[in-house]
Amino acid sequence: MTFGSFGAPGISSEQGPYTAWVSRLESWSKDPTTSLEGLPKLDERTFERSTYSRLNDHLYNAIQTFMDRWVLHLESAFGRAKTTHELGVELVQLRNSLRPRLALARHPGLPEEIRSALETGLAKDLAGIQQQLEENVRTSTARGSVDPSAIDLMISVVHENSMTALLTTTDLTDIPWQPEPEIHLGSGATTQPRKLFPDG
Repeated sequence: MTFGSFGAPGISSEQGPYTAWVSRLESWSKDPTTSLEGLPKLDERTFERSTYSRLNDHLYNAIQTFMDRWVLHLESAFGRAKTTHELGVELVQLRNSLRPRLALARHPGLPEEIRSALETGLAKDLAGIQQQLEENVRTSTARGSVDPSAIDLMISVVHENSMTALLTTTDLTDIPWQPEPEIHLGSGATTQPRKLFPDG
C-alpha cells in the first residue's frame, strides 16, 4: 500500500496531527471498536512526503494486525457452523466484523488519494477471501469433512452471503459482531437447518 509522491515538501510534523493519527491507529489495531471520530483532517499540505510514508507504514501495520485477528475468527467460525443456517449467521457476522476496516478506508480525515488506496486494498482482500472461502467449501467434500449432498447448498450460502457485499455498506457503525437481520440460506433452501457434517 503506497501513495507515491503524495505530500508537500518541507512540512514535517512529529506532534499534533501525526501523533494523534498514529496513537489512534495503534489503539484501533488492538481494539477495532476504538472510535476514529475527532481525528484531524489531513491533506497534501499537512505533512512532507517522508512523514506520509511513515503514516503509510502505521496504516499498513494497523490493518495487518486487524486482519490477522479476523482470520482467527474466520477459522473458529467455520469450526462452529454445523448447519447451513449457522454457516449463514457466521458469514454475516464475519462480514460485519470488517466494517471497522471499511470505516477507516472511508475516513473523511484522510486525503482522497489515501482513502482510494485503502479501499482498493480492501476490495482486493475481500475478493481473495471470498474466492478462498468458496474453494475451501468445494475441497471439503474431497476430504470427507462435509456431507457431499450439502456441498451445493453450502456453496450457495457462501456465495449469497459474500464478503464483497461489504463494499455496498452505508451503515458503518462499529459493532464488530452484530449480525445483520437477513441471512441468505442459498437457492432452494428451507427454514429447516441442513446439517453440513455427517454424524459419527
